[in-house]
Amino acid sequence: MGLVRRGCGRQGSPISDAYGPVYARKDYAGFIRRSLALAIDFLLLATFWVISLWGWSFLAPCPWVTERAYAWSYLILLLFSVVYLLGMRLTMRGTLGYRLMRIRYAYMLDQSPGMVMILFRGVAALGLMWIFALDHLWILFDEQKQSWHDKLTGFYVVKSRAQPVGKVRVQRRLVGVMGYSFLVWEPVVTEVSQETVIETNPGEGLSGCAQRESRGLGD
Repeated sequence: MGLVRRGCGRQGSPISDAYGPVYARKDYAGFIRRSLALAIDFLLLATFWVISLWGWSFLAPCPWVTERAYAWSYLILLLFSVVYLLGMRLTMRGTLGYRLMRIRYAYMLDQSPGMVMILFRGVAALGLMWIFALDHLWILFDEQKQSWHDKLTGFYVVKSRAQPVGKVRVQRRLVGVMGYSFLVWEPVVTEVSQETVIETNPGEGLSGCAQRESRGLGD
């Protein structure tokens, strides 16, 4: 993770170790594309808010549209926004903004992510979006163009048609940055090249990858 490697924090020893897919650098979704996806989502929600409140106000002469009911409409719209931003993130294709910008989530490990991890990703994305601005800005500085919630939950964001170019070792480690402690996933290598990426044949298991990497290190 760039922040730790540049000396702005401390990097701990690996806690766990696995293999996972890696993509060509051009296939990771960058800051502009992901920012536009966020902007689309907020624009859609803002439009829904305006139309809903305007419609509610239009019905105001009706006796059942009271001031208290009008206040409840704000709560309902807020809950709808949270459900939209969280619920759409429970799919690998992401929100409507992600789909229109043709980007998607990709798990950093070989196995499929469990529902708990997918839910954690959605909650972390919503939480850090509001309280930790560096979360999104970090995409500008990261090798794999990950935000902090991507690193916490073990996901990349890639273009919709992106395919892995090989496998790399992925480690989970505890790091401290700006007074905060984070347990993050990060690939051991950060450049896609013949020297760092383990190219895999269809059907080859994890053990085969490890054996080939061991042979490569011994050469």
